[in-house]
Amino acid sequence: ASRMHQYLYYHLLSGADLPLKSQDYIHNFFKENQGKEFIEFWNDKFHQKDLNRKVSRYYFFLKYYKNKKHPLHNLTSTFRNLALLIQKISQFKRKRNFDFKKGGNWVSITHPLCRYIIKNKDKIKKRLRYTLCPDEIFIQTLVWNSPFRNNIYKSKDTNPGNMRLIDWTRGN
Repeated sequence: ASRMHQYLYYHLLSGADLPLKSQDYIHNFFKENQGKEFIEFWNDKFHQKDLNRKVSRYYFFLKYYKNKKHPLHNLTSTFRNLALLIQKISQFKRKRNFDFKKGGNWVSITHPLCRYIIKNKDKIKKRLRYTLCPDEIFIQTLVWNSPFRNNIYKSKDTNPGNMRLIDWTRGN
């Protein structure tokens, strides 16, 4: 989308997202907050512990992790679990020279940040290779360790900075 046209914002939504406000309200909101990056950061103890678990060790063979029908699943699962066990026993931690951050996948970001993410695609892939669930980590980590950090909307607020209201309490 950023190659075809320069938009003010790019919105990543889930297939179940519904707008709770009118189009006029939404357009006015983004106009009033132009230049802000709407990204959620999870800073509570549970998510920090989960983040540390996902980035501190190497997770190999993730391509086959969920696909139990793949012929290599059992073999790669055994090697992955053995590698994790060895890392745990030896108290191995991946070297980190930057702050990892975690948050929701759904964001609303400006064109400059969109281009910055695309420009840093190789850096992201290298930095988060063998990381568990990097989709909740890569945008937050990249933005937190960049000049765009100053543009984060409500970065210290407990409400979601991505302006999504998600009800995780009902259903599965």
